[in-house]
Amino acid sequence: GLPARLAIAPTVGAAWALARCAKEPTIISPDRLADALAPLPTGALRIDADASQMLHHLGIETIGQLIDLPREALPARFGSELLMRIDQAMGRLPEPLKPLAYQAPIEAAMEFDGTIDSLEAIEWVLGQLLKDVLQQLARRGLGARRIDARFISRYAPPIEKLIPLSRPSRDPVNLFNLLRCALETVKAGEGFSAIRLSVPLFDRLADEQIHLMGSEQQAAQKELSQLIERLRVRLGEGTVLQPRLVESHLPEKAFELREADQGAAEEKSALSTPERSGAAKRKVRKKPESPRSAGSETSYAKNPRPLHLLQTPIEVRVMVSPSDDREGRPISFMHEGVLHPVAHAVGPERIAGRWWAGHHKTRDYFDTQDSQGRRFWIFRVVQTGKWYVQGF
Repeated sequence: GLPARLAIAPTVGAAWALARCAKEPTIISPDRLADALAPLPTGALRIDADASQMLHHLGIETIGQLIDLPREALPARFGSELLMRIDQAMGRLPEPLKPLAYQAPIEAAMEFDGTIDSLEAIEWVLGQLLKDVLQQLARRGLGARRIDARFISRYAPPIEKLIPLSRPSRDPVNLFNLLRCALETVKAGEGFSAIRLSVPLFDRLADEQIHLMGSEQQAAQKELSQLIERLRVRLGEGTVLQPRLVESHLPEKAFELREADQGAAEEKSALSTPERSGAAKRKVRKKPESPRSAGSETSYAKNPRPLHLLQTPIEVRVMVSPSDDREGRPISFMHEGVLHPVAHAVGPERIAGRWWAGHHKTRDYFDTQDSQGRRFWIFRVVQTGKWYVQGF
């Protein structure tokens, strides 16, 4: 269902231009090259958008009009790329193609004269196939990120097991244990006539240096990674999830659940910094001491977030001071039938809603501490005056 147009020309640039802009399939000989390119638009030369737009404003719409201009004037006005693209299309400059190197798929298979159904025989076959696959990975300096096991039967649909990995790996012991975990849910039935292992996802495997003082931490991370891999094999995809910080000022939208992947530890640690998560440098509005103040002060601070954050805020009744001021500071609030006198309150920290999602409400957050030392993260909706608790 994909449309395609074909062009054959003496140069790469000419063939690209004709395939993209000609109205029908074209074969051009060297003596007809200039005439074939002349009526095509200047964008067919693979120049950048700024140069194409400038040519359009100057009234130069076709390659023929461009070629008629003095060559010495083109580089000064449009840069050296324009002249290079013209010469490549006309065959004055070489443009060698970089071929795509073929990489044979990383896989191993074993077919049987009859069928096998014993667990010991299947495990032995998996061990032999895994050894073959790991040798192929080692020759390329790669590690597996996913292994697919396919159990083929003569009279039933094949059974496929996908084994996702947290990081590139060629560890034969761990990979064989994962295959054994996957085999626990495979029903042999009348037996298998063939078994195939393939590695559709892989990555460069770098040598890891064990630090003198951090060996225990590295070992712990490796054990956690292997535990996650076993759980994902046993429980299936989408069952072992991990929260990741995302760019959002709304606290309940500042994270998302993704597949647990210890291989992305660097990304996770980078996102956990306040600068990446959007938690730093939010403007904190300090309310003037009196309504007659000339204006409110502003400061930038790194605002900590509560350890326990509610996904859905809970509405509470709040008393403010002064009581007739819609922007007054909280002095007490009622939560789950208990009155909490506010001993200290830091804020407000104003966070605006996501207008593109239809949520235009603006929130003023306060970090409060009651008389017994318990801390609550509460906010007031500026437009409605209602108060909510969102964290503890």
